Amino acid sequence: MDQPQETKTKKGQPLNADSVTFIPGLFRPPPRGFIAIDANDPFITGPEVLQQECSLFQGENATRNQETEEILKFSEKDWKEIAEVQIERERQLREKEQAEMEKVAAKKAVDQKIKQNLDRKVDLIFNKHKFFVKKQCPVLIPYKSSLNHAEHQAYLRAFVKFKIRAPKTACESTEYEQYMRLQNRVYEEQKMFMDFSFQVSRLQLESYNFIPKLINEYVNEYVQHRSRRATKYMPIYYQELEVPIRPQDPSNRLSNLHFQHLGHLLSLGSVPWLKLPNVHILNKVSLDESVLKTQPPVPKEKEDKRNMLSGTVSEDPNAIYLAQKHRANIVICTSALKTLADNHGPNFDNEWDIPVKVQSYNNEGENGEEKSHRVVFIDKPMPKKTWTPLDKKQLYYKKAALASLTEIKRLNVFRMRSPPLFKHEMMDQSTIEVKDQVDYDDDFLDLTSTANHDIFGIDSNVNESDFFSSPKRKNDTEKVKSNKKSRKKVAGKKPEDKGKSPNKSVSDEPLDSTKEQSITSEVSADRGSTESVKPLTSQAFDSNSFLEDLIDLQDSLLKPLQTQNPPVKEKEGEIDADPVHPWPWSNRLQTDWSSHAEAKSCELWTGKNKHYQLFSLGPRNLQPNAAFQDLRIIVIHNIHGISRFKSKEIKSKAYIVYPKIENQPYFGCEVSTLSEITQQWINLLVAPSTTLLQVRVCESSGEVLLSEEKTLSSVVREGHQPHIGFAPQPHLLTLYSVFCAVTGLSSGVYLLHHDAKTEAFIKLMRAGDADRLGHLQAFNLHSSYALATPTTRPYTVPPWLAIDTHLLTPFHYKHYKIPATFPMDNPDKKLTSSQKSLKNKKAKNKKKLADLEKMAEAEEEDQNEKS
Repeated sequence: MDQPQETKTKKGQPLNADSVTFIPGLFRPPPRGFIAIDANDPFITGPEVLQQECSLFQGENATRNQETEEILKFSEKDWKEIAEVQIERERQLREKEQAEMEKVAAKKAVDQKIKQNLDRKVDLIFNKHKFFVKKQCPVLIPYKSSLNHAEHQAYLRAFVKFKIRAPKTACESTEYEQYMRLQNRVYEEQKMFMDFSFQVSRLQLESYNFIPKLINEYVNEYVQHRSRRATKYMPIYYQELEVPIRPQDPSNRLSNLHFQHLGHLLSLGSVPWLKLPNVHILNKVSLDESVLKTQPPVPKEKEDKRNMLSGTVSEDPNAIYLAQKHRANIVICTSALKTLADNHGPNFDNEWDIPVKVQSYNNEGENGEEKSHRVVFIDKPMPKKTWTPLDKKQLYYKKAALASLTEIKRLNVFRMRSPPLFKHEMMDQSTIEVKDQVDYDDDFLDLTSTANHDIFGIDSNVNESDFFSSPKRKNDTEKVKSNKKSRKKVAGKKPEDKGKSPNKSVSDEPLDSTKEQSITSEVSADRGSTESVKPLTSQAFDSNSFLEDLIDLQDSLLKPLQTQNPPVKEKEGEIDADPVHPWPWSNRLQTDWSSHAEAKSCELWTGKNKHYQLFSLGPRNLQPNAAFQDLRIIVIHNIHGISRFKSKEIKSKAYIVYPKIENQPYFGCEVSTLSEITQQWINLLVAPSTTLLQVRVCESSGEVLLSEEKTLSSVVREGHQPHIGFAPQPHLLTLYSVFCAVTGLSSGVYLLHHDAKTEAFIKLMRAGDADRLGHLQAFNLHSSYALATPTTRPYTVPPWLAIDTHLLTPFHYKHYKIPATFPMDNPDKKLTSSQKSLKNKKAKNKKKLADLEKMAEAEEEDQNEKS
């Protein structure tokens, strides 16, 4: 067939074979599925088929136009080209559909893998074999759970799963929808359960008020001894002004207060080992007389006299010296901070008295001129005069937890070092022998009393052989020597800080009396320098034995910590990006101790320690001439212990132990109160890089129901829950208002006083003349704390706390039981006849809630008749 001549359409456009497109299914209903097209397809084989199948191309059709005539003139070659084009289109369509199917399958596989990974994490949590404490409810539980075992399991798994992260895949979204549908039923049952637990607590009022004789005597001795501290202060005080606990700030100038850690100043004493509770066995806090041996209510007299760790803040020579050197406005201890912050409305009924001393010092300024600097020393609060039964138990349980979980080991790794001046005896320069010092990255494991910072080590009059007794290892010395050489190479390539000269070791220059105490400038921040001065000891020191013992200690502790200025790599010169595990005594600020005139020491191996931290408190983004300025605060705190692991992979941590008494262990764990969250927040706020170990202890037996490790962020997150309502800013505002009030006072002795009558205000009282004792506003501190025993205020209403529905105990994990729900029927569990009879016998022995209520009503009527 000849090639047809080119013609024009109605719109004047040329029409040829390339411009014709055939759409499958246009002339008949499309079949379901894919339409196969090839060269023999009847729709595109030739003009005869078109004329036969489509009325548009029939000769007698009146609608025949120029386009259809042109299509009928196509050659066979044109029809084949059209078929090939259509076949190619169909092939591309098939490939596209196949690619989309593969993409959907790949996404489905990825989603399935994501779900499996999350399910695997959840399985690991539920399959951990942990010992659980099971207590029997003293009252017969009258209800059964409305959810079956499968629903409990599905809800609990979803609760744990979506606590880890939000749903990401379609499968997880479906599971989350099912979880949300179950939530309404769970909430209704939990509300009924809370009502039931409150009724049970009303019937257990006697157990809430019961105080064992041992605890009562312990608290009485504790309070009596600490009340004698009142005689150290002035007796009579008169009101100076009132400080609001919740000051008004209509202009919001103090709405963004910032409590920032500036650095660590000094550490004294020794830190005990902390034995973390073993989750696989029953852990129990001893509540017997063994507590009195390690945690006596009255410290030994010889420890009181010699131990520099005890005593008031205002009498601490180190606190006085550090406050002057670092220009601090406030010096305070943790207990005073907790007392000031732990005041909550609407009643504000806590009673406490905190002695305050304001002292002015003359310091040399930058130009050599003397400037007056005022420092406020806030001492420990006086002991409480009125105690509730739970207050007494809380104090004793804290001492019992420390006695059970801590152990004092005579290992130098837990001795803190002091400035060179703090020696038991000072050696003459002629008797000092300078030994080779091995550079070691981890100052925490550097035991030679040589570090260039304010931490304790071995005293000069102590025999080193008493401390190093671990077995020797082969080739340890060679390893340490090679490490020493490599460190020296790295140190030689370490760049110098701009504007600073590198510190020199004493071995590089002759040793004199001034350089043995020189520690650079007074407030220059040394964030991990490994340079150190030489030991000021007169006894011979076997360095090889020391190195081998040091390596042995590493095996039982963590991998050596890297300094906060990471070492430079030898070849590439890049900074090592390994994560740093911080300690509470890291981020050091150096102090010049050469002018400290009073040399004292602490008693060895008591397990007591002191840490001096420098903070600033003030509004963010202060202007130069702002009305409110930052306050520099030195906080003195202690650490209860450091964990010890045989595995090197598990890093040791510094801990503060906080016991929580569980009065309803048969129902679960109780929620934390606002007061508990506030105290935990203060404990972690002033001790950077410290973990809080909360031990939930059964009130009657001392069994550990659950132990939790908390950080500062987790405590704040827990406090943000609606039933607690904790927020840091109001408490920081309280501290800032109190600190601003006391820093404006003249030198003298003062008292911060609060009781139920002062409500939302703190009385700031000045010490005055005893001759004015008859004055109406006078307060006698001595007579107020001259009581023989503290007053106990029993409960008239039980201090009931709701069960924490977000906290799962090992019992909940083991049995897949939702917290704060009634017992569920398990049809899969088959009981024998003997087990059924035993179960029924126990149920009969339990009293019913209605019977106990009748008994309580009868007792009330008898009391009313007698009265």
